[in-house]
Amino acid sequence: MQDEEARKRVVEASIPLFNQLGCKAVTMDILANTLHISKRTLYEMFVNKESLLLECISEVHRQLWRKRIEIMNKATDPFLMALFITRNETRISMRYSRILKDGEHYYPELTMGVLKKFTERFKESLFNIFSKAKAEGDLRSDINVKDIVDVIAINVRICSINSSIDNEMQTNMILESLYTYMRGTLSISAIERYDKNEEEYKKLLEIYG
Repeated sequence: MQDEEARKRVVEASIPLFNQLGCKAVTMDILANTLHISKRTLYEMFVNKESLLLECISEVHRQLWRKRIEIMNKATDPFLMALFITRNETRISMRYSRILKDGEHYYPELTMGVLKKFTERFKESLFNIFSKAKAEGDLRSDINVKDIVDVIAINVRICSINSSIDNEMQTNMILESLYTYMRGTLSISAIERYDKNEEEYKKLLEIYG
């Protein structure tokens, strides 16, 4: 248990280092010095830098997952739930853009499995949300749930790849387009309900989005 706590602290402290300096630039020497532990201790926890990096990237994706579950437990409206999750997915990807992009670019074989696993979880969450919405009459009858999920996942992926401070305006434009797209899938009664409570929803979006 104590070893697991130590590993967790190392991972939490390593994430900002990888994210700030870049995955290639960070060495085990830099990590050991910054974390104020011996390199031997670091190697006892992680066999090499790649194994530590993989755990760091996995933890970033776990943060996305934990926040997604929190949102799903608090938001009751399916449209808002999907909107909050999409915004959250993009914002956290922007916050950790360098470690995620460096990991994919320099260590594709190492990180591809993690990316695939958590992308599938993201799409599964959206599929369940929109399937429930359709069953309750909140979506237009001609809407295919899988198509919605694919469109959202592709655009979130684009945001993740392009995310940086310089591209924040572009990211916001993509999110606005996704909002318009998702709204267009709603039934008339769902749109009326949303419009009636729009101000309240905007406040919730600031909290959860």
